[in-house]
Amino acid sequence: MSFKLYSWQRHQAEPDRCVPFIPDAVNEGQEFAEWPIREKADSLLVHKFPVESWLAKSGFRVPEDFGLAYPYRTKGKMKTWPGIDGNRSAAGVAAFDLVVEGHQANRLGSPIDPTEVLIKGKRSPKS
Repeated sequence: MSFKLYSWQRHQAEPDRCVPFIPDAVNEGQEFAEWPIREKADSLLVHKFPVESWLAKSGFRVPEDFGLAYPYRTKGKMKTWPGIDGNRSAAGVAAFDLVVEGHQANRLGSPIDPTEVLIKGKRSPKS
């Protein structure tokens, strides 16, 4: 979750605030079972966690009880859930290009002013 979104949520009035779920690697599924009810969540933005199976184990149904969206979907989620195709192959190519560029310019170590590259995600409808 981005810091801006987290910061924005923290400043909402109590009835409108939804504390994000940040899992603990040890018992993430157990902790999650209580979170949607406590926070009165109706939809979830998911990144890298098996939320569908956690919801199913807790007796929840998707999309009847919760809507799901993946900001950066994997190929496995691409045809199942809405979200954004993060265009990871293009991001990998851009990262490799930066490494090669630094090598050719004989730049070693961490840069003082790092270069940031934005790779636009692709909007692809749920199939």
